Amino acid sequence: MVADLYERIRYRARLEITGLVNNANLSVLASAQDLLRGYDIVKSVSDLLKIPVRYTCGRAEPLRAFLQMARERKLEEKYIGEPFEITTYMHRDWDSFTQKGI
Repeated sequence: MVADLYERIRYRARLEITGLVNNANLSVLASAQDLLRGYDIVKSVSDLLKIPVRYTCGRAEPLRAFLQMARERKLEEKYIGEPFEITTYMHRDWDSFTQKGI
């Protein structure tokens, strides 16, 4: 399935895919565990397609916690790439807003 999707994206975009991004974050709901699951996915895709992982991105705290877990578990850095901290600017949905405020 991943290989098929890869080929379809390459064909439609008429571009080579030169790197993968672990973007397994869920904005304010993201956790280090989400990034860890993303690590497992991009690792297997990277090995399958022979494409390097370029970045792992997430909000500051989950990203820091993931990187700490990665060091402790001795995860391979080549499947993490460069850590890329993101800041969320989008408004939350109404339920989150009423429960948590701005």
